[in-house]
Amino acid sequence: MYCHQCGTAIPEGAGRCPSCGWRVPAPRRLSIPSYLVPAILATLFCCAPFGVAAVVYAARVDPLFVGGDPAAAEESARKARFWTWTAFGVGLLPWLFYGVVMAVALVDEMG
Repeated sequence: MYCHQCGTAIPEGAGRCPSCGWRVPAPRRLSIPSYLVPAILATLFCCAPFGVAAVVYAARVDPLFVGGDPAAAEESARKARFWTWTAFGVGLLPWLFYGVVMAVALVDEMG
């Protein structure tokens, strides 16, 4: 990388130009993961009420990021991830309970 002020080569990881002292800008994030696809899948296959909350938060991430509010976009992505995993967990519990009941019934039937 070269300094935008004086053209001097800047070493990798340096915070300032060694020649003129120009401050090197921090690298910018290009995007924030929105978790929209997992949220939709959790809504369809696991738990609709919690999945809808995940979809709502996931749909807010990109407009907030593009609109210049990365902190709000990060918060919305965090909430989308939380509600997606919550929907997945709540949707998985009945299947686990069913599996345990069937396993106990099978063991009781055999012995």
